[in-house]
Amino acid sequence: MEFVGRSFSGVLKTIAVIVGVVVFGYLFIHAIPLLLVAVAVIYGVLKFKNYIRSKSAIKNAKVRKNVMQENDSKTYEDLDSDIIDVDYREV
Repeated sequence: MEFVGRSFSGVLKTIAVIVGVVVFGYLFIHAIPLLLVAVAVIYGVLKFKNYIRSKSAIKNAKVRKNVMQENDSKTYEDLDSDIIDVDYREV
């Protein structure tokens, strides 16, 4: 009788493993397309975000370059406003 009980336990474990592998395989096969779509969407969003950042950085660099060139070309004589001289007292 002990032999039958031991055999039944082994068969039950084997069936449990087979069922587990089948369920895992089913879920894995149905999850792969969803994972691929999710990865593609995330990749596209990150690429677009980096593209926008690079365009913004290029635009900002051009603006900075233009401003620096304008500032370098100006001298104090070009200023139209009066220069105010302030005397400071030592405290």
